[in-house]
Amino acid sequence: MVGDPVSGRNFVAGEITPGARGDLTGLLYQKMTEFPQLDVIPLKEVEKVMERGNFKKEPIASARKTGETFDVDGVVLGWVFRYEERIGNAISVERPASVSFVIHLVDVKKGPVRWSGRFQETQQPLSENILKLGSFLRRGGVWLTVKNLASVGMDEVLVSFPVLGEGLEPEGGYEGE
Repeated sequence: MVGDPVSGRNFVAGEITPGARGDLTGLLYQKMTEFPQLDVIPLKEVEKVMERGNFKKEPIASARKTGETFDVDGVVLGWVFRYEERIGNAISVERPASVSFVIHLVDVKKGPVRWSGRFQETQQPLSENILKLGSFLRRGGVWLTVKNLASVGMDEVLVSFPVLGEGLEPEGGYEGE
């Protein structure tokens, strides 16, 4: 188990394959640019400024400082706890893909976390959980790669993402599952 540096919630830790951070950062960035209400700062600019922060020890303060640099309303932070590639192919696996991550939206002006979304899943065969038939079919009915599973998870989490400045708040402080 490993703790989320922002919420303190525990996640099942696992292998994190090389390139996981880049894969998830790129995926999140691409999906955030699909929100027409958001002006997303180019990733390379953000990465330069982030190098000055101490996101491991002071994630909220560092996010706020980064946001102030760009004069934005919010900063999205994320952590990956497990990113294990499947062993096998789309039809048959020895080990399925497994992903665990959390995303937080920090309000730059007020400071607290405005929204959090988390995803933890190891793909299972349909025979182990028939209740996941809909999910299985939406995912193409095959064993996914870790990047595909992460993309699906990101889509599921971002469904509840609030758009800053528009007063959209998830009911009851929803956390994506």
